[in-house]
Amino acid sequence: MSEKKGIWKKLIIMAIVIITVFGAINAVWYFGLKVRYNKIEKKLAECETVTIFGTEDVGVLYNGCVVGVKQPSYIQNGGFVTFTDIKEYEPFINIGQSEIVEEDDISVTLMYWPQIFGDDRYGVDICQGDVWEQIYIDKDGNYVSLEDADEEMDEYLQSLLDEYRGEIDELLNVAKKLIE
Repeated sequence: MSEKKGIWKKLIIMAIVIITVFGAINAVWYFGLKVRYNKIEKKLAECETVTIFGTEDVGVLYNGCVVGVKQPSYIQNGGFVTFTDIKEYEPFINIGQSEIVEEDDISVTLMYWPQIFGDDRYGVDICQGDVWEQIYIDKDGNYVSLEDADEEMDEYLQSLLDEYRGEIDELLNVAKKLIE
């Protein structure tokens, strides 16, 4: 009889430990990430919603930018926020086809990835004709080199950042206002 009580005691302790660990994981995810996305969406709630390119993609007009928010999946870190100057959407054509912008048009989009731990991550998508580059930057717009990038690639990506510095800084300023 006491042997059964011992097993039940161990099972109850194990269940309490599992529930506590699961609760802690949920709390860290919710307060470290989900709440941040909710604050962003709350600020955007009163802004005008726009459908992009006649598709089901929806953005929000905020300070001259189209802002898109993709919430992270439950207990995952897969969300992001995009910022694109509204004038950048005008050249997009042929949705669903291989070429989405005319050859001489460009599009610059700022990507923001909130992180639970550590510094948030930023990146810039630059689409110019059939060339598309995603460049990682810090919160101030400085280039962040990838470990496997060579010197030539670093110089090329830095030159793209320099070329589009004005657009990137404008997007970063809008992002900072929204994220604060």
